[in-house]
Amino acid sequence: MNTGNIDKEVLSLLQFKDKLKELGHFYTGYDNIEHLKRQFKDQLEKLIDKKLI
Repeated sequence: MNTGNIDKEVLSLLQFKDKLKELGHFYTGYDNIEHLKRQFKDQLEKLIDKKLI
C-alpha cells in the first residue's frame, strides 16, 4: 500500500481489529473467496456446536 493512500478507512480497520481482540476473536486474512467462505463456515459450525445459534 502506498502511504499516500492511507485514510480513515485504515483507522476503521485497526479499530475493528482491536474490537475483535477485546471480544476474544482474532483477525484472520484469507487468500480468496473460497478460503473466506470456508473460514466463515467453520466459525458457524463452532457456534452451532456450542448451541450459541
